[in-house]
Amino acid sequence: MKQNSFYILTGLVVTALVGIFWLSLEWNNALPIQIGFIIGVIILYMARSRVVGIIADERSIAISRKAAFHTLEILWVVFFTFSLGFIVWTSSKFFGLERTPTFRYMREHNPMDMVFGRPFLNPGFIQLLFLCMIIFLYVGFKFYYERKYGGEDTDEE
Repeated sequence: MKQNSFYILTGLVVTALVGIFWLSLEWNNALPIQIGFIIGVIILYMARSRVVGIIADERSIAISRKAAFHTLEILWVVFFTFSLGFIVWTSSKFFGLERTPTFRYMREHNPMDMVFGRPFLNPGFIQLLFLCMIIFLYVGFKFYYERKYGGEDTDEE
């Protein structure tokens, strides 16, 4: 399979996943999107192994490792900070520690009785934003290190 064909297949799989996600919301059932996502990843993984023309040398592998490490380095701090805040937000009432709320907006919307009318307060949505952040951080670090160590995008003429 050529690399452009792989990109077209990726677009089709992502489009199908958006449709399955919409159906999961309509049916109020998470199972279709969860199963569909796992199947989509398996399809793309198998297709990626059949792509010809991908050149991976030691430099590109080192750049990928460096980008992945620095992405993880930043993300664990952000995710840990979010998790600590969410634990405090959900548990302070449980442990009887609730006093005058510092963050009034957050305290007005207790997760125990919250109807997620505001999607940005939904923990699943916030984690999805973190996953998008992983992609942007990784791609940004890839560009940075490819430029720093003479990646494929540099013209040597």
